[in-house]
Amino acid sequence: LLDLTGIEGKSQRSIGYSLMRGLDAHAQEDSIFVGNVWINNFHIDCCAIFDGHGGDEVSHFCKENIGLFLYKQLEKCNMRMKDDVSAAIKSTFSNLNSALLEHLTSHNLENKHVGAAAIVVLVIQSRDTGTSTIYSANTGDARAIFCRRYTPSSSSTSSSSS
Repeated sequence: LLDLTGIEGKSQRSIGYSLMRGLDAHAQEDSIFVGNVWINNFHIDCCAIFDGHGGDEVSHFCKENIGLFLYKQLEKCNMRMKDDVSAAIKSTFSNLNSALLEHLTSHNLENKHVGAAAIVVLVIQSRDTGTSTIYSANTGDARAIFCRRYTPSSSSTSSSSS
């Protein structure tokens, strides 16, 4: 849950989450990353959910490393340019995947059938203008639903990359 509502005219963000174990007998395999950082004149909130498949190794690795990879990419881009931010997010996914493969190989897990679906949501707010832009990226079967006043919004766009 990423709540961007204002209280008494003040801009406020809150990020919350809840994990619930399903009816399956296996252990919880999901991991969640919540973080924020200032890069230049932009405040960035990030919430990422990793839905582990075949164990929690991949989702835990992604949770522990997404911030490092993402913030490094965002430091190199022009945050006023949506294409630059989108490219930074795609590079983050690619670099995180490469690091994950190295990690799995070094722990003799490369032949184990493990993985994770991911959803990453960024809210980037300009200190200069106060405006915020929301970015969402996913891989696998994870999806984000954006709502306004508890109603799903049709204004979000979806695209895929190879």
